[in-house]
Amino acid sequence: MSHIFTGSNDTLKTTAGTPAFLAPEACTDTPYSGKIADIWAVGIALYMMAFGHAPFHGDSYMETYQNIIHKELTFPEDTPEELQDLLKKLLDKNPKTRITIEQIKQHAWMQKQHEVMKRNSKNYVQDELSMNAIKREHSIVTAL
Repeated sequence: MSHIFTGSNDTLKTTAGTPAFLAPEACTDTPYSGKIADIWAVGIALYMMAFGHAPFHGDSYMETYQNIIHKELTFPEDTPEELQDLLKKLLDKNPKTRITIEQIKQHAWMQKQHEVMKRNSKNYVQDELSMNAIKREHSIVTAL
């Protein structure tokens, strides 16, 4: 994600960034789509936030690259099916079949998270309004 793309040409021939975040196509000598590789990096970030480690980590750069290219994606036993499905689509080793931004937005797991955030945000606003009302009442009582 070190390049800013304008227009439709997002072909890259070199890599930059943390090896654990490189898409499989970036681990080879062939040109690849930077935008599609960025979707892979989003998948790595989500996996790391969910489980606390990178899915394809190796003891060296070469081992990490080999794991990215060849190792199967695995999940802890209690991982929700919808999250597994999204991660499998984000971390699809084939860039031609990897999920798109629009598909990510419509994915069931993302929709569920959006609803949780809206509900929590609404509760937060209501809690803040209630706290402010209590503070005002306390100020009035204290002033008397």
